[in-house]
Amino acid sequence: NNYQLTSPTYVQVKFIGTTAIHGLFMKPDGTKLYYQQFTGGLNEWDLSTPYDVSTATYNNVTNTSAFSSYSNFGRDAYFSPNGDYYYSTDNGAKVVRRFTLSTPWDITTLGSQSGASINTTSSGLTGALNGIEFKPDGTKMYVCDASELGQWNLSTAWNAGTGTNGSIPDTKITFSNLTGSSQAIRFQSDGSKFFVLDSNADVLIYTMTTAWDISTASYTSKFSNSQSITTARAMALSSDGNKMYIVDEASSARTYEYNICLLYTSDAADDSLRVDLGGRRI
Repeated sequence: NNYQLTSPTYVQVKFIGTTAIHGLFMKPDGTKLYYQQFTGGLNEWDLSTPYDVSTATYNNVTNTSAFSSYSNFGRDAYFSPNGDYYYSTDNGAKVVRRFTLSTPWDITTLGSQSGASINTTSSGLTGALNGIEFKPDGTKMYVCDASELGQWNLSTAWNAGTGTNGSIPDTKITFSNLTGSSQAIRFQSDGSKFFVLDSNADVLIYTMTTAWDISTASYTSKFSNSQSITTARAMALSSDGNKMYIVDEASSARTYEYNICLLYTSDAADDSLRVDLGGRRI
């Protein structure tokens, strides 16, 4: 069976006015956006209409103190599904950092942190640590650098330091068809596909024959962005699988919103349908 990302429909752009955005995360209910700055600040925005970036407003909530002791921190943004853990990458120390939130989704309550080193030899990831993602049950972690993706199988869910192979990924693949460098990764909700944001704003799609196992991944297709994005740095998907968001770091950061779907074509040439990123027919 074949899947292709049809040309996403550009919806709108939201001017953020914040520099050095390298991470983006959408709360599953679509009511909050979180922007991670490479300079160490995490900003929270409210959406009065879920998933609609035109209704996003900065709610004057920023946390910098939690990250003040780390250099080159903040290449992506990821929350556990219930909002009690926050993750980002510390490229200076080559570490994935986990922060505990005493109140889920409230970044002012970021507290204790634990770090998990990423091996930087040829067995690990040699480039800048960029995107991070987890399997929804917390038993697998995925981190990409500029050209590769590593998978860590975790013996303790949500604890990045419990990889079965230590700091070395259990599986690693090299991306194909990049024209720039990989900045972010996001997985389809059933783990059958993942999406790679190229710094040139292309989005690459990989399909896995075994869900959540990148050793079974193969390149499927690419969406070439027609918007005037200069430096793509961050990407998020809505939990309902209908929207994609890309942050352009240039010009004080803009968030681009797209309506998206996948085109599914069965082995029979005349049998096709459209599904969203969650696999639902549309």
